[in-house]
Amino acid sequence: MSSIIVASIPIHGHVAPLLTVAKRFVERGDDVRFITGARFADKVSATGATFVPLPAEADFDDRTLFEHRPERAKLKGVKALVYDFEHVFARPIKAQYDTLMAAHGARPAGAVLADPAFFGAAFLLASPRSARPAVVICGVIPLLIESVDTAPFGMGLPPARVLNRPRNIALAAVNRWVLRQANQTVDDIHRQVHGVPMPGGLGNWGGRADALVQFTVPSFEYPRSDAPSELHFVGPLSATGSQAPLPPWWADLDGSRPIKSATKLM
Repeated sequence: MSSIIVASIPIHGHVAPLLTVAKRFVERGDDVRFITGARFADKVSATGATFVPLPAEADFDDRTLFEHRPERAKLKGVKALVYDFEHVFARPIKAQYDTLMAAHGARPAGAVLADPAFFGAAFLLASPRSARPAVVICGVIPLLIESVDTAPFGMGLPPARVLNRPRNIALAAVNRWVLRQANQTVDDIHRQVHGVPMPGGLGNWGGRADALVQFTVPSFEYPRSDAPSELHFVGPLSATGSQAPLPPWWADLDGSRPIKSATKLM
């Protein structure tokens, strides 16, 4: 029997796929703990895993996240993105990391399976592998690794047909400048915990994890010549047991036409 910690930020689209992962490990006979927000306590318990709550400073309800933050309601576009990186993703990292360490200290885990946006797990990587559990990113969102072949995550830009790599280098520099405050916050927290800035920043922690398991197939991602060897495409998670009706456009997917996917997160 293995001891496994699953960790996700409290957003439905991040938690739901990992509930399937947790359930399968429980069925295999493993000891599974699931760290996430209080909203998902019952759903975690239904998988057979042990629910571990995030502290208040890292917990939120994504359905009403900005109702009590009037300053956020006024923001759009890049300014909204900058605010979200700072307040939703960067500032909760210390509380996420402390929760992980407390769970691991109480009962050592062999592996932490983390949602890519649960950046507290990235802080584990500053310790030698012999002194920490394996850190596995479960790719429930588009691939979160930097590459010379792609624009920065979230821009929704396909590879350029001409001068693709110079364009991407320039965009990466712009992205770092735009998110400099959030990155500074992350570095400050990492210094507080480990005494040094966070290597590579948030955008490339997927390239440092012990494994990056992407729940899709390679053709759903842009090719990356510099993808880490730790990247594994394992196909989609099965949505077994769903009683939801198929959407009215489902019959259009009869195989007679190619399907194009576009992701834009900004």
